[in-house]
Amino acid sequence: MKNINDLYGKHYSRLNKESNSTFIRSSYKSELWFLKDLDRSLKILDLGCGQGILLRYLSYLGFTSLTGVDISSSQLEAAEKTLPDSVRLEKDSAIEFLEKNRNAFDLIISYDILEHIEEDLAPELLEQIFGSLRNYGRAIFRTPNMGSLLGIYSRYIDITHKTGYTEYSLMQLLDASPFSGSYKLFAPSYGILSKKWFAERLNFLISAILFKIQFRSIPRFLDKNLLAYAEKRSK
Repeated sequence: MKNINDLYGKHYSRLNKESNSTFIRSSYKSELWFLKDLDRSLKILDLGCGQGILLRYLSYLGFTSLTGVDISSSQLEAAEKTLPDSVRLEKDSAIEFLEKNRNAFDLIISYDILEHIEEDLAPELLEQIFGSLRNYGRAIFRTPNMGSLLGIYSRYIDITHKTGYTEYSLMQLLDASPFSGSYKLFAPSYGILSKKWFAERLNFLISAILFKIQFRSIPRFLDKNLLAYAEKRSK
């Protein structure tokens, strides 16, 4: 049987037909709006970098010290073709790479990784991310939102997904990590009256009605993804 990780590029391309368009860039802009104020020389790690789409965006913004790590050789080969030579790419598992790079990064972006990690390994991943950050370094997490209307679709759209999180279970995980007390969940920052702004409002209205019908409290975050910002506080 062929290695699933090395076939992941084909699967990713099926799911992300707009990956080479401005769609992805606008999504990153709404989720990572705070990057515009950061020093461009910060050391940034893209954990599970895949084909390097996020790294291309960071390079476009002017960041000069970028590292990407992924376990898939084919994904890294695709990334290498589109990224500047200055971007460091490493083939390794997330946890093993982090173990070898302690106190090395100012910002670690963990996009779409948690759902690929078994729930018993997730606390270790957060421990390793914390250990690989410099003091006052920051981590950004993104994972499909099981509290959204189509959460179950996101959970099972990929056979390499091991688990899924609602905002409550994600907070439960972060509370048990070294980031406890220094994290917050946040929503993308859509431009007022933009198409995404209207879509988000409509999504919330439909979701609110369904949660009320089921006599359940309405989650704060109903977008397709959950986002969390965490900081390594100096001891």
